[in-house]
Amino acid sequence: MIFITSKRISFRGEGLGNELLPVGKALTAKRLLPNAFLVKHAWGLNRRGYRNLFNSSVFDWIFQALITFIFPVYVFDKCEFSTGSFYNDLALWIDKKNIRIKKIAVVQLEGMWGGYPAIAEVLPDIQEMLYKSHRASSNIKDTIFSYPKDKIIIGIHIRQGDFSQPIPIDEYKNKFNVSIPLKWYDHVCTSLLTELEKSVQFVFFCDVFSDEIHALIKKFNGITPSQKYRADASDVLLLANCDLICCSISSFSLLAVALGKNPYIWFEHQLHCENGMCSIWGHEENHALEFDSSLNVGRGFPVRIDGVIDPILLEYLNMIKMFRNPKTDLSLYGALLQK
Repeated sequence: MIFITSKRISFRGEGLGNELLPVGKALTAKRLLPNAFLVKHAWGLNRRGYRNLFNSSVFDWIFQALITFIFPVYVFDKCEFSTGSFYNDLALWIDKKNIRIKKIAVVQLEGMWGGYPAIAEVLPDIQEMLYKSHRASSNIKDTIFSYPKDKIIIGIHIRQGDFSQPIPIDEYKNKFNVSIPLKWYDHVCTSLLTELEKSVQFVFFCDVFSDEIHALIKKFNGITPSQKYRADASDVLLLANCDLICCSISSFSLLAVALGKNPYIWFEHQLHCENGMCSIWGHEENHALEFDSSLNVGRGFPVRIDGVIDPILLEYLNMIKMFRNPKTDLSLYGALLQK
């Protein structure tokens, strides 16, 4: 019997965006070892109560601890991740360790290294798991029902509760787990509203609701998702489905970006820039070797504290605005001029 386990990021577990990385790695291992037994991730000790989302026991960690104590454990760690393809490296490692012919063994996947590109092949499985979580589908249906049908949906993710307070702008470089000043969100929303006018609907995803955040939501006539129950899973799925995501500096925002296909805005002052190249994680030298200066546009649009939006993104959003017009949508009994 081969067991596949995903190791918690810390003893008491971390946020959803962090914990789903080793979960995704374990799901990848399951694809390579279809006859192995995939042990459910141990949510039981997580201080955020995720065991209730995923219908898990508070004692689920005991089984994982027991099998890793009794049976031989084979850990696929960062040292084995060498080619840039997690799937291929894991396949080579499984063959090298002769995992398939072991009578009994535990294959353990761990860590956040590799990020969401490492688990790209199993993102549909992650998405399915989130949709099946407790009350997720109900929260999603109720929230989408409240959306204006012909407007551009812009998700604003504000993270403050367990993050440190905003810091001086020039100190954000390479920083994580720190809140972005609310004035940045204010400036971004103002820029988008000025350009798109009444064609936009802001949806605010917040872990806390201070007086300042309530004032911001009210100022832009924003709405918040339905939360009949703990809504982390439904929130990240709704955020991923937005036409544009305005991110916080968090793995939760990055998970939404990974699950979705649409553009997103990133706080430019957090980026690591070197030799004319900028990135979130700091891999400028690798990117510079293969960079094509004629393609300096991606899904992610850095925006400074003043909230000025790249014209290319505004052009894209204006195209969506045009596409959402029901009067020219043939499927909605609309009509087009004959060419």
